[in-house]
Amino acid sequence: MVPPTSGQTGKASERAWSVLSKLVIAENRMAGQTGEREGAEIVASAFEDAGLDAVRLDEFTIPGWWRGASTVSIPDSERTYNADHDVIALPGTPAGTATGRLVDVGYGTEAAFAAADVDGAVVIASSDSPEDGRWRHRMEKYADAVEGGAVGFVFRNHVDGCLPPTGEVGYHNRPGPIPAVGVSSEVGARLERY
Repeated sequence: MVPPTSGQTGKASERAWSVLSKLVIAENRMAGQTGEREGAEIVASAFEDAGLDAVRLDEFTIPGWWRGASTVSIPDSERTYNADHDVIALPGTPAGTATGRLVDVGYGTEAAFAAADVDGAVVIASSDSPEDGRWRHRMEKYADAVEGGAVGFVFRNHVDGCLPPTGEVGYHNRPGPIPAVGVSSEVGARLERY
């Protein structure tokens, strides 16, 4: 991390920068994870240092989901993607394996799903929407894949940079019906070539 530039080095900005730096170093601050507690303690300490009274941490139960390892493999190839910068489980995905032909539905519009046979397939859809159409949320694309009989869902980032998109696919605080992963734009392009 780069410290604030000159002209921004007042006591308040130094304190904020210090808190931000500590939060960035804390690993996995997802709800219910060890890093979330560490992050909460960092923020509570900052509140106390700022002079707030009666700062406390309250514990409570939450419905939880913990991300496991994810892998995308291409049969008849030596290609396997399992690094977090290539592929990552979408929050709320059920544990499991999905095997099937890959069907690309592009932007994942209603028309694209209507024209594609996704029954028994692994669907790949872009995180983008067409400029001349309505923006479609990831869950709409996922739900259309499920409704069409797909066995898996691959959400491809439309932005280059080796970062997979993420976002919830669980239904009402429980896992969704089919496994779902996010893949980087680069891995998505490779999958489409195969």
